[in-house]
Amino acid sequence: MNEIQQLETWQAWDEINLSTPELRQQHLEILLCQKLKNGEDISQCLQALEHLKNQKVEHKLSEIYIKKVRNKYRLEILEKVGVIAMVVFIAFTCSLAAFHIVNSSSSNNPTIFPKKQTTVNKLPKTIKPIEKLD
Repeated sequence: MNEIQQLETWQAWDEINLSTPELRQQHLEILLCQKLKNGEDISQCLQALEHLKNQKVEHKLSEIYIKKVRNKYRLEILEKVGVIAMVVFIAFTCSLAAFHIVNSSSSNNPTIFPKKQTTVNKLPKTIKPIEKLD
């Protein structure tokens, strides 16, 4: 009641901090009590209080929605990274398996994958007759 008595006139409202929704709501409630005490119409105060309450609810709901969207986006990114990692792993494994198959086939069956034979050009040896030294 002290706050209500302190704010008797509208001129005192000019000095009040109304920067946050909580402060606005608190002072609207005080104004509502003043109007009730004086027997004035309180419908506008009630509408303003309802509007502030709806703003708070909308703000909380938008925060929840933003968190859900962020979490969904992160999950989608993780799924994509997981799929890409799986594809790379499978491709690497298949390539490694194919490499081993090719190498094992070429060493077991030389007719399928003939090895390169290296030929060395050898000059014919000329045989010199051994001369007898007598």
